[in-house]
Amino acid sequence: MGRLAGFASGIIVTLTTTHLLTQHLHHTTAHNSNTLRQTTLIANSILSPRVPVTPLSAYTARPSLAETMKDMWNEEVERVVRWVQGWELRRAREGAEEVVGAVVGKVKREVSREGGKLGIFFAV
Repeated sequence: MGRLAGFASGIIVTLTTTHLLTQHLHHTTAHNSNTLRQTTLIANSILSPRVPVTPLSAYTARPSLAETMKDMWNEEVERVVRWVQGWELRRAREGAEEVVGAVVGKVKREVSREGGKLGIFFAV
């Protein structure tokens, strides 16, 4: 039993050490990334003062998938309502009147050219 316990404790120590080193590396990398990002913003603001230094914002997660879907639905409905409100009925009606007027004019020209015969449109 001594060899098995020694082997198991060796694996546990190795895995624990690996886990702790990985966590430490992750936190150190995140800290260095934030420090470099802030330093870059400060250096850029010194070179071109028009760009303000913006604080880093934290990620905000949505409460649930259902809430996300509701938000997407509401955005789509708002977009459609804005599109309908921007639609000018007068211009659409005038466009339709122009198309119908053109068709009626073409029919009148054909009828006058045929001498009043409607054989093109009706079976005689």
